[in-house]
Amino acid sequence: MYAYLPILLFIVSCAGTHSLTQEGKAVKISHNKPSKNCKELEPVMGSCHRLFTIEQNREYAMNDIRNNASKLGSNYVMINSIEQFKENNIGSIVNGTAYHCP
Repeated sequence: MYAYLPILLFIVSCAGTHSLTQEGKAVKISHNKPSKNCKELEPVMGSCHRLFTIEQNREYAMNDIRNNASKLGSNYVMINSIEQFKENNIGSIVNGTAYHCP
């Protein structure tokens, strides 16, 4: 029974995390570098591995990265890469860098 636990966790890994928190709503995301007066915090990731549509998985992963960045005190994320697993529609991963901008 425990052998299936990692698979189950992978499938439901964005359950409950697809909604933006109030703090996550304050985080801007962009592919552009922020202004020079922004302080780089650290790399941040968002993911969703569920059997939603490709668009929903991407949206939920974007929400996840914004929520995760807000926990670091970030208000800006520069997106570095977006991976979408179209085969079998198993999810999306978004990688970025969290910044705090005045």
